Amino acid sequence: AINHITRRPGREFEADVAVMGARFGEYELKGGVSMPLSDALALRFTAGHWSTDGWATNPNTGGKVGDGEVTSVS
Repeated sequence: AINHITRRPGREFEADVAVMGARFGEYELKGGVSMPLSDALALRFTAGHWSTDGWATNPNTGGKVGDGEVTSVS
């Protein structure tokens, strides 16, 4: 089961960005924007991308083990 819970939109405009890098070509980039549309309605948009080159090579196939890539938008 997947349970994706986002932060509630705020009453003021705000934006955030986070960047992470690690070994084996791993990186993550994510960010979000929150803004009021009226006194009673607000919007929050988020997006992210994660990728890694893998941490080993399969000797039988020559393919990478542990590689992957995920992109999300909410």
